[in-house]
Amino acid sequence: MRHNTLKLLAFASAVSLGFAMTSNSFAQTETVNATLTLTSAITTVDVSDMDFGEWVAIIPAGGADDTSNDVIITLTSDGTVASSVAGVTDSTVLQVTAPLTEGVVTVETPSASSLTITRSGDSDFADAGISLNTTSYRTASEGPISLDANTDTGTVTVVGAATAETVTFGGTITFAEQAADGVHPASFDVTFSY
Repeated sequence: MRHNTLKLLAFASAVSLGFAMTSNSFAQTETVNATLTLTSAITTVDVSDMDFGEWVAIIPAGGADDTSNDVIITLTSDGTVASSVAGVTDSTVLQVTAPLTEGVVTVETPSASSLTITRSGDSDFADAGISLNTTSYRTASEGPISLDANTDTGTVTVVGAATAETVTFGGTITFAEQAADGVHPASFDVTFSY
């Protein structure tokens, strides 16, 4: 009996090997690739500069306005494009020409995003008599929010995907003493990051 079982097993093994050797099975391999594209591109455009307008500003030496920085010219950041003066005690400060533009930068991202805005790179007026000492920004969702010095930060919400979000800037100029006639430039940088 034992002998038959071994014969039967040997026969079954031979048959299996025969089928395996004579079968016409073939193999074909295909590679499936996977890709991921990342884009965190932030696109900015400097649309317009902060224009405080043209002013007659006569600050007498030693007067109250000279010693306490009372004269402050403010540029809006709310879309009205207006500047005003406050704190005049013994000085003459009159607007000759209204401002043409607020500061405007647009920022765009591939999808709706919440960005951090950081101020840096201050370059104040060369004339020590005046200073751009406060600035603020406003968007459709935020503001006004102060960005007064280097490293100050805030939040800018980009509402729509691939749609430019407008960021409007305004600020104040203070007088420490009489400044020379002429155009006075100042600037600061803003960086947008995730």
